[in-house]
Amino acid sequence: MSEGQQEFDTPALRTMSRRLDDGARTARDAMGGAPTAPDAGFSTAAVAQALSAILEKTSQLANDLEDVSGKIRATSGAYDDVENTNEGAMKRRGEKPLAERAGGVH
Repeated sequence: MSEGQQEFDTPALRTMSRRLDDGARTARDAMGGAPTAPDAGFSTAAVAQALSAILEKTSQLANDLEDVSGKIRATSGAYDDVENTNEGAMKRRGEKPLAERAGGVH
């Protein structure tokens, strides 16, 4: 690959988006099965606070995973557009498009 040249594997981007969505779903499912704060004597308040913090961070993680997944989905089509535009320009210049070169897209 030439310096400054970038190649994108849109099927891999879609797979990554699905995996991020799966991770978010798993995190949310885990939150649904979270235990209530147990009676821990003098430590009950601290345990409840710790469980609450874990649930809050898990929720934020799920939100972040969904956010990144959405950004990947929103831009993966743009990568295809850029590749198609570049491919057309390369063909007009008589160059072989990236996907047709030895080794294909990496």
